Amino acid sequence: VIDGLIQVTGGNSNLYLMNPAGLVFGANASLNVPGDFFATTATAIGFTGGGWFEATGALDLAQLTGTPSQFAFDLSQPAPLVNAGNLAVNPGQHLTLLAGQVVNTGHLQAPGGSITLSAVPGSSLVRLSQPGHLLSLEIDPPRSPSGALLDIQPVDLPALLTGSDVTTGLTVVGENAVQLAASGQVLELMPELTVVNGSLDVSSSIATGGAIAVLGDRVALFDAAITAAGATGGGQVLVGGDYKGSGTVPNARRTLVDASSTIRADALDSGDGGRVILWADEATGFWGEISARGGENDGDGGFVEVSGKQQLIFEGDVDLTASAGQLGTLLLDPFNIRIVDSASPDDFEVGDGQVLLNDAPGDTLFISADALEGFSGSTLRLEAANDIVIDPDVELEFDVTLVGTVIFNADADRNGLGVFSMPNDSSIETDGANLTIFGAEINLGIVETSSDFGNSGSVTLIAETGSSSAGQFNSIEFNYIDTSNEDGFAAGNISIFVNGTVLGTGTNDAGNTLDAVGDAGGGLISIQYNGGELGLPLTIGGATLNGFAGGIETNNARLEPNGQTITSITAGEITINFVGDDILDQLGGDFIFNASPDNPENGFNNAFLAFDDSTALDFGFEDFDGEATEEFSDHFGDLSSQPVSLTDMQQVLSAIAAQTSELPAIVYIRYAPAIAYSPDPSPRVHTPAVTANQVDQLLAIGSRELWRFDGSGHSWDVPLVSQGEEGGPPGNPDDVLEIAVVFGSGSPVRRLVPGVTRADVERVAGQLRRSVTNPRRRNAFRQPARQLYEWLIAPVEAELEERGVTNLAFILTAGLRSLPMAALNDGEQFLIERYSLGLMPSLSLTDTNYQSVQDLSVLAMGASEFADQAPLPAVPAELEIITQKLWPGESLLNEEFTPNNLRSARAQTGYGIVHLGTHGEFQPGRTDESFIWFGNGRLSLAKLRELNLNQPPTELLVLSACRTALGDREAELGFAGLAVQSGGENGAGQPLVCQ
Repeated sequence: VIDGLIQVTGGNSNLYLMNPAGLVFGANASLNVPGDFFATTATAIGFTGGGWFEATGALDLAQLTGTPSQFAFDLSQPAPLVNAGNLAVNPGQHLTLLAGQVVNTGHLQAPGGSITLSAVPGSSLVRLSQPGHLLSLEIDPPRSPSGALLDIQPVDLPALLTGSDVTTGLTVVGENAVQLAASGQVLELMPELTVVNGSLDVSSSIATGGAIAVLGDRVALFDAAITAAGATGGGQVLVGGDYKGSGTVPNARRTLVDASSTIRADALDSGDGGRVILWADEATGFWGEISARGGENDGDGGFVEVSGKQQLIFEGDVDLTASAGQLGTLLLDPFNIRIVDSASPDDFEVGDGQVLLNDAPGDTLFISADALEGFSGSTLRLEAANDIVIDPDVELEFDVTLVGTVIFNADADRNGLGVFSMPNDSSIETDGANLTIFGAEINLGIVETSSDFGNSGSVTLIAETGSSSAGQFNSIEFNYIDTSNEDGFAAGNISIFVNGTVLGTGTNDAGNTLDAVGDAGGGLISIQYNGGELGLPLTIGGATLNGFAGGIETNNARLEPNGQTITSITAGEITINFVGDDILDQLGGDFIFNASPDNPENGFNNAFLAFDDSTALDFGFEDFDGEATEEFSDHFGDLSSQPVSLTDMQQVLSAIAAQTSELPAIVYIRYAPAIAYSPDPSPRVHTPAVTANQVDQLLAIGSRELWRFDGSGHSWDVPLVSQGEEGGPPGNPDDVLEIAVVFGSGSPVRRLVPGVTRADVERVAGQLRRSVTNPRRRNAFRQPARQLYEWLIAPVEAELEERGVTNLAFILTAGLRSLPMAALNDGEQFLIERYSLGLMPSLSLTDTNYQSVQDLSVLAMGASEFADQAPLPAVPAELEIITQKLWPGESLLNEEFTPNNLRSARAQTGYGIVHLGTHGEFQPGRTDESFIWFGNGRLSLAKLRELNLNQPPTELLVLSACRTALGDREAELGFAGLAVQSGGENGAGQPLVCQ
C-alpha cells in the first residue's frame, strides 16, 4: 500500500515496482521519477540479456544485463493493482500498470507519452517491443532455469482493500464485488478485469498526442476521461484490442464504455484527428462519446472503430469533423448488424454491468437509426461478416453536412453468405451523401440522394461474391433509386454490379426505376450483370425476374418502360453490360410449352426439354453423389474417385446388410431451385427432338429449370442457358429443400419439401448449433431440433419405417455438415434412439468395405497442456477411461502425443481405432489453415496423410476437440473431409465448447 510520494533522484532512471502479493496506490500517491514508471504484480522481470529479476530468492546482479523486456506472471491468479492516486511521468515517458486485475479510480498522466493498463492471466508472459508498448501475451511461458515458481499467496482485491486504510474510491460490497464510489456501479471481480473510473491523459500542447492502451479479458470505462489530444495531431487509444482484433496486443472478450465516459483524440491546432479502437472478441457495449477531430487550422478527421466480433451495442456519439479538412471515418464491424428504430434490447445494459458477465452474447449489433443519423464524419462504414438488416418502420435520413459517404458492407468476409436487407417500402435518404452497399444478396427499398444545397450523392450496389463458373450467383432487388436533382445542381451516378440478376420493382413520380436527371448535369448509370444461372436479359418495364418496373433516365437518354429486353447497350450516359455465357451446347430438343394452346399468353411462364426417347430416365441419384464429391475435390484438390451409379449404391447397401444385422439407407439432403409450374398441363411440342445419346449430357446439367419465359414476346431462337454446377446455385435463399433416400433394394425416394427453403433450414440449423454449444441453456436445442426433424426426416419417415431401415448414412450439403443429427427429435425420441447414424462426405469418397470395430484395439492420445492454446484438463481422465474401462488399448499423453509416436505405435501394434483428445480448428480457406494440435506442435489438415492412418487401415478416427466442425462451409468441408485427407476410412467429430 502506497499513499505518498514515490521519488527517484539523479540520472534518468526508469522505475520498476513489483509486488506479486498486490499493489494499492492511495489517493495521496504521486510520482517524481525522471524516466518511465512500471507497477506490476508480476513474479519476475526479464532482461534483454537473458537474466531474470525475481521477486524472491537470491539476486545475481551480473545476470541483469540489457533492459527490461518481459514480465512473468507465474501464479495461477496474479494479484490485483488499484490506483486512486495522481501518478504522472515527464513528457514523452511511459506509465504502465500490469496485474491480474487493474482498477484505476485516480489520474494517470504521460504528456505525449504512453499509458498502458493491462490485466493479464496467470501463467503468462508479457513481452515489450519498446518501453511502454505491449508486444504480445504468451500463455504457459517457458522460464529460465532459475525461474522457479514462487511460494506466494496473492491477496484478492476485496482483501487488499479491506487490509488498507487509504482512500481508493472503491468499497467492498461482497466476497467478490466492489462498488465504485463516484458512480455507484457494482463490479463483479473476475480475472483479467481492467476498469477505468478516473482519467488517463497523454495529451500534448506542443506535439502529437500520445498512446493509451486499456487491455484485459474484460475492460470497462465508467465515468472515465481518456485524452490523447495533441496540438499537431491526435494520438491513439486502444480499448480492448487493435483494429478488427488484429495486431499483437491481447484482445478483450467483453468491452464496455458507459454514457458518462469520453475518449478524445483530437488534433487541436493542426494535423489529423487520432485513431481510436474499441474492440471485443465477443461483446462490446458503447454508450459514451468519442471525438477524433481534425485540427482547427489544418488536418482531416481521424479514424474510429467500435466493434464487437459477435455482438455490438452502439448507442454513443462519435465526432470526426474537421473545420479545415476532410471528415474522418467510423467503422462498425460485428458479425451481424441490425438497425432498429428504438434503443437497444434490455438484455445488454450498462446499469447492471451485463457486458462484463458471462452471459453468452448474441451475434448481432443493435444500432439505433438516431445514432447513425447523428454521426459526424467523412465516412460512416458499417461492416458485418454476415448480414446487415434494417428493421421495418426505419427510415434512414442522413445529413451531408455531417457525413459524406455511407457504406454498408454485408458479407465482409466474402464467403457468399451475408445479405443486406431492408423492407422494399422503406427508404434511405442521404441528402447528397454517397451510398455504397455490398452483399452476396442486396434487398433494398427506396433510395433518394438529392440535396437542396449541392450535388446529389452517388449510389453503388455491388453483389459479386459468387462464381458463375461454380454456379454461385448473387442478386440485387430494390424499389427505385433516385439520384436526380431539381435544385440547380448535378445528379449523382448510379452503379450496379451483380454476378446474377437485378430487379427494380417500383418507380418514382417520373415513372423511372433508375433516375439520374440533374439541372446542372445528369449522372452516369452503369449496370454490369450476367443474368444469373439462366443468363436472363434485362426487361425494361414490368420486369418480374431481371430488369426494372419503370424506365431508366439520365439527361441525354431514356430507356422506355415498354417491356423491351436488353442484353447490352450504350445510350448516352446509360451503359448496360452483359457478361454472361451460354453454357448449354445448343443441344437439339423439343420445347414443351406449358401454356394454353388457345391463349399462349395465359400462364406461359415455363419451358422444359422433352425427349424423343420413351426410355425412363432415372432420378439422377448419381448427380447427388457427384455433386457432394465435387465440393470436396474443389476444396482439397483433385481426389481419386469413381462415380457411383444407383446400382452401385444399392449393391453397397445390400452387402452391408448381409454382413450385419442392420438395414442401412443413404440419405442425401441438398437444395433445388424453386420452379413455378404453369397450371395448364396441355403441351405444345416443337421439333426437332433430342436424340437418346444426348441424354447423359442433359442429365449432367442437373434437375433444375433451364429457362423461364415471362410472356409470349420472346424470340424462340434464344439458346437455352444453364450456368453453374449440378443441383442449382449454392447460396440462393429461395432454393427448396430436397431429400433423396437410397435403399438396398427397391425404388429410391426423392422428395421436395414445399415451402421449406435454404434460408429456413440454415436459420434453424444455426439456432440448433448455437443452442447445443451453450451450457447455460440446456434445453434451448429442443425446439430447433424438432423443427429440423419435421423438415429433414418426417417427409421420408414413412418410407424408412416401411423398409425397416435401422441405419442412416447422411450425405449433407454445405451448411448442414456440422449439424448434430443425433439431436433431432420428434418430440418423443431423439433420432439416435431410433437409428444408428453416420456422416459420409460422399459415397464415392468412402471405402465401403465393412470391418467390425468390436475386436479392434484403440490408440488414445491427447494433451492437457499446450504452449499456445488453452489447457484441456479433462483429457488425462478421458484417455484413462477409454483405455482402462471402455476399450482395450494404449494411451499417450502430452509430450508423448506426437505424430512420430502415433505412426510408430500403429506400425507396431496396428491399432484400428485412433482417438485424439486435443484442440482442432477447421478454418475457412485452404487446408493448410486448419490444424490439429499435438503435444509438440500443430499439424495442418493438408499434412494429415503424413500420419499414415491407412497403413494399416484406421477403421474409426475420433477427434474429441474444441471448435471441431463449428465453422463456416469451408470449415465443414475440412471436418467432413477429415477421413479423406487422413487416409482413414471413417471420421467422427465430437463438438465441444472450450471453457
